[in-house]
Amino acid sequence: MNKKIILILIIIFILVIAGGYLYFTKNITEENTPEPEQKTEEPISNEPLFTKDTLPKIDAVLALHPLATAFTIAFTGEDISTGELGYTSTRSADVYERLINGDVDLILASNIPEESKELAKQSGMELEIIPFAKEGGVFYLNSENPIENLTLEQIRSIYSGEITNWKEVGRK
Repeated sequence: MNKKIILILIIIFILVIAGGYLYFTKNITEENTPEPEQKTEEPISNEPLFTKDTLPKIDAVLALHPLATAFTIAFTGEDISTGELGYTSTRSADVYERLINGDVDLILASNIPEESKELAKQSGMELEIIPFAKEGGVFYLNSENPIENLTLEQIRSIYSGEITNWKEVGRK
């Protein structure tokens, strides 16, 4: 695939993750603030649920580090830089291995690799995925590109590497 297209796709992915981070942190703040006219039996505490020391140890695949950071900030109330959080993994197999070995309490990943399923089985563990979000994608084209429409199947083929040239989707 063209290096320019790969760079554009990486930038789009980063923007989607950043947008999700901003949306998530905004909603957490809004959800924890009661409406002025709302009456509750107990006042809602603005105290964070955890401190940096009591927060469960979290690891995440590289693409989900911003979400893990948002969780940490939301649950501790502290503006913590990603570097302070100690994320070490980038691959799903690595984060699952750290979870199975007890190095972390929680991971953010999108799938369970076969090697991780086997490691869990050997360790007498059963892994459970709890979905909490669906990811969305946005496909942008350069304004100079004459392609006006792509089907979902064409987009899948581009991302999978099956289509590697715009001529395959109608460019002359």
